[in-house]
Amino acid sequence: AATGLFLGSTILSVGGSAAVPIVGITGNVMTMVMFGGPLAAMRTVIKEGNTRSLPFGFTVAVNMNCNLWFFYAYFMLDDPFIYFQDGVGLLLTTVQLALFARYGIYRLPHP
Repeated sequence: AATGLFLGSTILSVGGSAAVPIVGITGNVMTMVMFGGPLAAMRTVIKEGNTRSLPFGFTVAVNMNCNLWFFYAYFMLDDPFIYFQDGVGLLLTTVQLALFARYGIYRLPHP
């Protein structure tokens, strides 16, 4: 509902063609905030020396998604609204995967 309200009010206030970059940049910022969410967890991983606070499967899935979208948007679409945000996501998830390579995948201890 909030997204629809934002889109509608932006289009009505600045017009259709001027709203495209505003909506695109806002979407990029929101997506990069989502990609930056695990930054606090990465700090915890380095402090504790284990990857208990990072979800491995989700990190791999986001990394693959960013890989595909970045290269498609850069080479096929030439769309900076897509490849910039996915480039940032690719960089951040690659750092997370490097933490898994350094500290291993955390497994719960067996009782």
